[in-house]
Amino acid sequence: MTGLSLCRLSRIAGPALMLALLLPLSAGAQIDGDGAQTAPDDLAPAAGYSDEDDKDFELSEVVTRAQQAGFTPLAAETPDISFNAGDIDALGVTDMGELLDAIAAETSGNSDAPPILLLDGRPVANRREIRKFPSEAVRRVDVLAPEAALKYSSDPDRRVINFILRKRFNAVTVEGEIGTTTEGGRDTGEAGANYLRIRNKTRIALSGELSSKARLTEAQRDIDDRNAGRLFALGGNIEGEDGGEIDPALSALAGQTVTAAGVPGTANPALADFADAANTPFLEDQRRFRDLRPDEETLVLGASLFRPVGEHLSISGALNADLTQSVSKRGVRNSSFDIPATNPFSPFQNDVTLYRSEGPIIRDNDKRDIDANLSLFGDYAKTRWQIEASYNRIDDVRDTDRSLDRPAIDAVQDDITSGDPDVNPFVPIGLTRKSVSERTADTFGLKTRLNGQLYRLPAGPVTGSVGLEYTDTTLDSVAEFIGERAANSLSRRSSEARAQISIPLTGTGNAREAGYTALRLSGSADNISDFGTLKSYGAGLNWRVTDKLELQASRDIRERAPSLSQLGDPVLIDPNVRLTDFETGSEVFVDRIIGGNADLRSETRRDFQLTARYRHSRDFRINTRYRSRVTNDDITSFPFLTPQVAQAFPDRLTRDDDGALTLLDARPVNAHRTQVDSLRTGLNLTRRFARARPEPQTGASQAAPTNRPGRRRGRGRSDRVSLSLYHTWRLTEDFQFRDGGPVFDLLDGAALRRRGGEAEHEVEARVSFRRKNYGGRIEINHETGSRIATDSLGASQGRGGDITFDPLTTADLRLYYDLGRLPSGKRVKRGDWRRDLRVSLNVDNITDSKQSVQNAQGVTPFGYEPDALDPEGRTVMLSVRKMFMQRGERRSGGG
Repeated sequence: MTGLSLCRLSRIAGPALMLALLLPLSAGAQIDGDGAQTAPDDLAPAAGYSDEDDKDFELSEVVTRAQQAGFTPLAAETPDISFNAGDIDALGVTDMGELLDAIAAETSGNSDAPPILLLDGRPVANRREIRKFPSEAVRRVDVLAPEAALKYSSDPDRRVINFILRKRFNAVTVEGEIGTTTEGGRDTGEAGANYLRIRNKTRIALSGELSSKARLTEAQRDIDDRNAGRLFALGGNIEGEDGGEIDPALSALAGQTVTAAGVPGTANPALADFADAANTPFLEDQRRFRDLRPDEETLVLGASLFRPVGEHLSISGALNADLTQSVSKRGVRNSSFDIPATNPFSPFQNDVTLYRSEGPIIRDNDKRDIDANLSLFGDYAKTRWQIEASYNRIDDVRDTDRSLDRPAIDAVQDDITSGDPDVNPFVPIGLTRKSVSERTADTFGLKTRLNGQLYRLPAGPVTGSVGLEYTDTTLDSVAEFIGERAANSLSRRSSEARAQISIPLTGTGNAREAGYTALRLSGSADNISDFGTLKSYGAGLNWRVTDKLELQASRDIRERAPSLSQLGDPVLIDPNVRLTDFETGSEVFVDRIIGGNADLRSETRRDFQLTARYRHSRDFRINTRYRSRVTNDDITSFPFLTPQVAQAFPDRLTRDDDGALTLLDARPVNAHRTQVDSLRTGLNLTRRFARARPEPQTGASQAAPTNRPGRRRGRGRSDRVSLSLYHTWRLTEDFQFRDGGPVFDLLDGAALRRRGGEAEHEVEARVSFRRKNYGGRIEINHETGSRIATDSLGASQGRGGDITFDPLTTADLRLYYDLGRLPSGKRVKRGDWRRDLRVSLNVDNITDSKQSVQNAQGVTPFGYEPDALDPEGRTVMLSVRKMFMQRGERRSGGG
C-alpha cells in the first residue's frame, strides 16, 4: 500500500478493539447460564425443522408457519422465496454480508433504501451488526414481499429479509484473502476474525476486519493520453514564440536550430543550461497522476449481544465502527505563461512560452462511521413490542489540492510580463492550494413499535401495527480555501407516527387456503422541523386464488423530504474532472462543484403495483411484479453531463469567453416529474440429488432419527443444482426537469448517466451447485444497449453524432473446496487440521467483458474508453477460511 498508514487507523481502532475483547469476559456468566425462555419468534421455524438439524439434513418442506400459541405478526406472510441451510451452503458464501450480496436479485426492491433485516423475526438496527455472522449459523432465510415492510417503516417498497439462526452455535472464524486484476494493478488484501456464540437464546458476537486496495491509474490501462505530444511537464518546457527559434545563441551552442527545450532544475538558469535539453523537451505521461481507483484502507470492528431478561423480555445491544482512509491522485493542472525577453529571469533574446504542469493534485479522505444501539423486546398475550435507541456519528475529513482560478493565473502572467523580481517563472510558482472540508453528522433516534392481534373475524385474525419514531440530527460542516472559511450548521427533528392494519375478508381462517382475501390499510405522518408535516398512505388487496397462486394489488402515496446531507453538505470544488462537452464536441477537464443544495423541495411518490406469485413446490417458484411510479419534485443527484442535461440546466454550466466549459455545478436538484413503469419476473428452481447412506442394521436402536412432528429426517447429504433467473423489462422511463419543459425518454436517446440511457431489458441469472465436498456458483448479468442522442443540439454542435452503447454481458464465478470433507462427502474426524477449512476462488468478470461505446463516426468519445468505464475488468480473489468449532455445540450431521 502506498500513501496510507496503519497508525492513523490504529489510534481509533485500539480502544475499540480492547472494548470488544472485554465483552466476553463481562458477559461470561450470562452466556453459560440457562437463561429464561422467551416468547415464540415472530417468524417461527417451520414445523418439522428440529434444532438438531444442520446443513447436512434436508426436509421435505420448509415454509413459514405460525405457532399455535402466542401472536406471530408475520405468520400470514408467505415468503417470496426461502433458502434453507443446504441452499445457503451451495452458494459458497462465508458470512451473512456475502449472503445478502449473493441473493441480491431476489431481494431487490423498488426503494433506494436498503432492505429491512430481521434476525429470528426481530428487527436489526443496522446491517453492520450481523454482516460478519458465519453463514453456517443460518439455517434459513425468508425473503418476504415488499408489503411486509409497512410493519417496520413507512416505505412499502423496501424488502424484508428474515434470517433464522441455529439455536446452538459456538465458533471462532478466521479468514484471509488476496486478489488482483488480471490486467495488472489494483492489488487487494483482507484479513479478519469473528466470534459467534448462540446458546440458551443468548447470542454474543465479535468481529474485526482490515482490508486494503491499491490505486489504479490511467497509465496502467489502455486510455489515450490526451496530452501526449504536448509540452506540459512537471519540470516545465520552453518553446519559441509561435513555435519558432528560442534564441540564435542557444542554437549555436546546441549545433542545431532549437525550438523547444526542457527547463533545467536550477533557480536562475543560464542560456547554456538549456543546451543539454535542446529539442528534447521533457515528455510527461500525465496518466500516471490520474487514478481510476484510489488507494484505500478500511478497518471494521463490531460487537453485539442479545440476551433474555425474564420470561417475556429480551435486550440487545451493538457497537460498530467503520474507519476508512483513501488517497487519490486527481491529475495535474497545466498552465502556460508568456515570458518576454525583458523579464529579469529570462536568458533569451526572444520572447518564449513556458509550459508547466502543477501537481499532482492529491485528495485525502478520512472517514469514521460509528454507531451504537440498544433495544428492548417484549411480548404480552397476543402483542409484541420493541423499544430501540440508536446513535450514529459520521466524521468525514477531506483534503484536496486544487488549482487557483483563472484570475489568479492571469495575475501571475501580469507579474511575469511586468518583470516582478519576486516572481521567478523557472521555479514552481505554487499555483495549487489545499482546500479542507470537515463534515460531522450526529443522529440520535428513539423508536417504539407494537404489533398485535386486534380481534378475530370468521375469515381470520385482524392484525395491526403502530410505530412512533423520533430522530434528532445535526450536520456541521466547514470548508476552507486560501484563508476563506465557510461554515454551515443544520439540525432537524423528526417525529413520525405510523399505523398499519390487515383485515381478512374471506376465507376459513387459514391464510394459506384458496379463497383467502385480506385488505391492507396503512398511513403515517412525519413532522419534520424544516419541512412541516409530510404524509404517507396506501392500501393493498391480497387474494390467494389457489393454494399455490397468490395475487396482490397496492396503491401507495408517500411524501419525502431531502436528507440533511443533500441540503447541507459542504460546498467543494472537485478539480480536474474529465468530460465530453457535447455542445462544443470538445474534450475538457473542468472543476465540478459538489455539496448540498439548500433550495431542495420535498418530493411526492405515487406507486401502483400488481404482483403474482406461483409456488409449485419448495423447489419451484415464479414471481412477477408490475410497478408504476410517478414522482413530483423528484430529489436526485445531479445527472451526468449529457446533451439533455445541458439543455435543461444551462445555469449550472460556466463557460469562458471562447465558449469552453470550465465549471459545472453538480449539486442535487429537484426534477419536476419522473415516471417509471417496469415489469420484473423471476423464477427459482432447485434440483436435488440425494446420496443414500447405508441402511441401518435391524433393531429399534438403529432406527433413523425423527423430528418432533414425527417427520423422518432425510438420509444423507443431498447434492443440488439451483437456478435463479430474473428479467426486468422497463416499459417507461420519462424524465422532465422543468415544468413545461421537454419530457426526455431515457429508453430512446435521452440519458442522465455516463453509461447512456436506461437498458430496456436486464437479465440476472445465477446457477449454484454443491457436490460432495465442493461447489460454487456462476452469476450472469446482461443488459441491452442504449444511446445518447445529440439531435437536440445545433448543427455545429455535438460533432460526433449520437453515442451508441453496445449490449453488455458479464459473468462472475465462485468456486469453493471443503477440505473438511473427504471426496466421498464424509466429514473428517474431529481434531483433523482440515476440519471446517475451506478454500475459495472468486473470479469477477471472467470473460473480461467491457462495454464498447462509439459515436456516429465510429470513434470512442473522450472518457468512454472501455477501461475508463470498467477499469478493473477481470479480477481474481483467493481466500482461505478456517472455523474453530466448540466441540458439542453443533451436530456434525451426515458425516
